[in-house]
Amino acid sequence: MGDLIKIVGVQYAVNSNHVKGEDMTAQEQQKTIEFLTMLDRKHPYVSVKPEPTNETDEEAFVARVASRKAGYVRNREEYKSLAQAALTTSGRGYFRARVKEVIISAEGYFFVEAETDSTPIVPILHKDHWKEWEPPLPLFPMTEEFLCVEDATMMMIDILRHETLTSDEEEELQEYTETLITMGKYALWYEAKEGIENVIKAMEAKKGDKMRYMANELEHLLSGLCNEGRQKKLRKSWLPHLLSTHEAERAWHDWLHLKGADCHKPDNLKMMLWLEDIETELSNIPALAPYSNDDKIAMLIRAHYTRIPLDKYRQLLTAFVIRDRLRMRLGLPTNSFAPTPSLTSQKEDYLIDKIIKYSQTLVRREDVEVLQRFIYHEISYLPPEYKLRVDNMTERFLSEEAREGIQINAIKEQTKALKGVAKKPTIQAEHYHAGNSTFDVHSKHLHLDHQEEGNSALLPSEL
Repeated sequence: MGDLIKIVGVQYAVNSNHVKGEDMTAQEQQKTIEFLTMLDRKHPYVSVKPEPTNETDEEAFVARVASRKAGYVRNREEYKSLAQAALTTSGRGYFRARVKEVIISAEGYFFVEAETDSTPIVPILHKDHWKEWEPPLPLFPMTEEFLCVEDATMMMIDILRHETLTSDEEEELQEYTETLITMGKYALWYEAKEGIENVIKAMEAKKGDKMRYMANELEHLLSGLCNEGRQKKLRKSWLPHLLSTHEAERAWHDWLHLKGADCHKPDNLKMMLWLEDIETELSNIPALAPYSNDDKIAMLIRAHYTRIPLDKYRQLLTAFVIRDRLRMRLGLPTNSFAPTPSLTSQKEDYLIDKIIKYSQTLVRREDVEVLQRFIYHEISYLPPEYKLRVDNMTERFLSEEAREGIQINAIKEQTKALKGVAKKPTIQAEHYHAGNSTFDVHSKHLHLDHQEEGNSALLPSEL
């Protein structure tokens, strides 16, 4: 590996928002030239590693300066087997190189020289209760943010292994520290946390104000990773950004391919069964039980504190993506509450019948309405034929109210008629009046008045 390694495609790495297939604008060309000029002035170290997230070339290798893409390797065949072996062994195959020669132009390139022939191998050995969770889920693709965090921690540890640091190395550490401060909000997996902690320890062992300052910055990053303020930022900006990116789409399509459904649109019943599987997978994670599995941020923070390894972290993100996609396609809420797992049609029919029969034993309409709300909120996927039956649960109350209204109106009419008869003079009363028997007539009216009061109390039972 004594030959120089050519790094091309700088203009695409520097201008990450460039539209593929279009010509570079004057501003993009200038940005490329400025970056190459900086490389020519500083001749910094770079990391060279495989880039499995490259959609057009899965075997591509990328060069990173301060953990950010700087270009792609042209003559990769000379070291491909070594780097690939390191990747297979550790999952993190890379080596450190230094910029040696720079060709400055709008489509310029540069050459790097490997620092050593031996590629550091850092085995991923993580044995704890997380290993019990073995879901059949594809891994969420490594995002640029993930790769920046991983690259920064590894490169910083390599630099800090030196007994004494040059001013250039201290400046390089400062650039990596800024990368971690910017991208550290994504570092919720165990290896990232462990890597940052090792960097802090190594910095604290060095002398100098710069070392103390950088160690304090990283310590602040870790201490605030899951505090209340960070949780709000995760909820409002980070997670929606992460789960709506093309990486999320790749995770979704990888999962459809795993299910053999990438060539056709699955029906609703099949998607409900898949959703039930995903909910079961999330509820069966030993490290997170018995917490709610619907709040993604709470789950990620809990996973961080229970030392989730990177591969399980990526599977957890895949589960979130699949659940959201399935809910959207089924017309279910994606962020208010978790739907109850789907039931077979026989069990569903039996459950609805049971609830309706039970509602018929209730005497208060309010209680039945509570049951209706329970069905709609807890059994999110309710077929249309069942919705009508649930809506009719209060029908008997409407009928009873109508019958009661008719009965009350009839009682009122009858009472009004009886009062009219009681107040109207009778023939017998006129006879007593003609015979100057005023007392008897008055007594008769008193008797009728008392009778009227008695009748008003007895009328409902008499009817």
